[in-house]
Amino acid sequence: FDDIFSQIVKSFKFIDQVTDRQTYVNSQYGFEFTYPTSWRMVKERPTASAEYLSGSRNYVVIYPDIYPAQDFDARIDVYDVSLATVLRDNRFLKNKQSSLVKINNISWTKIQDVNYQGDLMDSFNYLVEKNGKIYHVGGRTDLSNQILSTFKIY
Repeated sequence: FDDIFSQIVKSFKFIDQVTDRQTYVNSQYGFEFTYPTSWRMVKERPTASAEYLSGSRNYVVIYPDIYPAQDFDARIDVYDVSLATVLRDNRFLKNKQSSLVKINNISWTKIQDVNYQGDLMDSFNYLVEKNGKIYHVGGRTDLSNQILSTFKIY
């Protein structure tokens, strides 16, 4: 037991406390979160037409390191449909195993991303239904954790 405990303790990483932060507020959809000012871009974008996106709306894209890049590293969507509809219609979430997790006093449905070959990726999707909307945070694990740790719905 001591050997296992020792291995666990050695694997811990201490992260410097980040005090230089900004707050992103979306009053239209009623959410906010804080993020490091070092992130290159946190911006609303109009959604592209795609069969897995419910309705036309804006979404928030997050580029922490390089912008412009081929693709964003995290995103936040808000749907005006039920969670069951999103899980049924979004081809990236459909038929995936999910679990429930509580982060920052919000109970999220957590779904791990897989690539086209079915391999697990280091990214997740988190969904919660609140105030008649679905809030969907997805992206790299490190970014999702930072967003969700301060995410508020009002």
